[in-house]
Amino acid sequence: MQRTSNIFITILLFLTFFSFPFVKATQKISLPKVFSDKMILQRNMIIPVWGSASPGEKITVNIGTQNVKTVVDKKGNWSANLKPMKSGGPFEMKISDAEGESIILKDILIGDVWICAGQSNMNFILSSAESGKMELKNLNNENLREFRCAMPEGALNPENKEHSRWIPASDTTANLFSAVAYYFAKKIQAVEKVPVGIIVMSCGATRAESWTSISALKKYPKLKPLLNYWSDAAHVNKSPINFIPGVFYEKVVKPVVPFAVKGIVWYQGESNTLPDESGRTILSRADEYETLLRALIANWRKDWNIKNLPFNIVQLPSYKDPSGNIYWSVIRQAQLDISKKINNVGLTVTIDVGDSTSLHPLKKEPVGNRIALWALAKVYGKKGIVFSGPVIDRMNSFGNKAYLVFKNIGKGLVCKNYSFLKGFEISDNSSRDQFIPANAFINGDSVIVSAPGVERPYAVRYAWADNPYVSLFNSEGLPASPFCIKVAK
Repeated sequence: MQRTSNIFITILLFLTFFSFPFVKATQKISLPKVFSDKMILQRNMIIPVWGSASPGEKITVNIGTQNVKTVVDKKGNWSANLKPMKSGGPFEMKISDAEGESIILKDILIGDVWICAGQSNMNFILSSAESGKMELKNLNNENLREFRCAMPEGALNPENKEHSRWIPASDTTANLFSAVAYYFAKKIQAVEKVPVGIIVMSCGATRAESWTSISALKKYPKLKPLLNYWSDAAHVNKSPINFIPGVFYEKVVKPVVPFAVKGIVWYQGESNTLPDESGRTILSRADEYETLLRALIANWRKDWNIKNLPFNIVQLPSYKDPSGNIYWSVIRQAQLDISKKINNVGLTVTIDVGDSTSLHPLKKEPVGNRIALWALAKVYGKKGIVFSGPVIDRMNSFGNKAYLVFKNIGKGLVCKNYSFLKGFEISDNSSRDQFIPANAFINGDSVIVSAPGVERPYAVRYAWADNPYVSLFNSEGLPASPFCIKVAK
């Protein structure tokens, strides 16, 4: 146990060896890079500002009519809390010490700030998206701005585009914006009529555990095999840092905490279906994903000190042809389950906008728009918005038929893409793990499922493949989430 602790201490020391990402304007006052010209600050919330300077130095932060004073502690760190501000701007922020040294940040707007995090599909740039080039044509939106966090040295991500400064959206700058984050922010801005800032922290091939602190992961016994594997220095030394627990948390997330934000959008999961050479099956790696999500969400909410910080999970799209494996199905089920079990966690279903031939589907606009529907309905409290497709609620069994009841059906359930519902499978109580193709039809607000030879339905699953048949939608055109459900007891 002592050896395990020493290994993790070594990892953390390695992470902190690199200099903390500060912008130095003078010898005395430094700020994290997220504080820069053209930044957007969160409206209607206390706004933390922090940095470093000489111990004992008196620091004043000024913006608008506010003058907040603080003193640098013995370790050289200082922080100040600005009172909540209404949307507007532009403002200037001046951070100064008693000797007249100062940093002046210009063209600051007050609006809403969202963190958009994950791996390569969140990293996917606007100019490469299906509608991206058209979107960029004559684009000039000063009220939509992106800050893209720098990734750790040695990260596996050759296509990562780093800004490390706030950049307004224009036809010459937004080509490198996260496509999903851009379309999401555009929709929010159109409805809320306020500036929207997106902080993008994304890197391809990263795993959920890398975005989570080691101390948070240790709280979950189910993750002990994962941590035991990484307690071996040989594994750490030969592996990409994208896989190592805690790395991206320490180097990317932590430097942004506690920058005031409205919520989090999380698009990740593909890499958690990959083996980690520990001898565990790919299926067991995917099966632990629900626990990893639970740990990550709790970790970030604790850091931002917001118990119910809004958190939206983008469910994995369809991928690979033919349908083949079920590893992505297990990840999707974990994403669905967490969204149902943890308060203020939403799910954006993308099963119908994937690409069987590419890990990175080009259809990013519908993804961003669907995330925004959830945010507008559940975070901003807008009424009358259908923000989700059908979500399985429960399964009842009568005779040889399974009756599936759904939530979020909008104006009703509909069949799309085929002349009849496809993608449903059923198992019998006598052979619970053996699923066979099933007949399914819509009956009002429910779906009735059956199959020859199944006398006592035990479980039903839908769209249970990496690249499944997708046929069930609500009348608003939003797809049902894939699922596997057992009969209610």
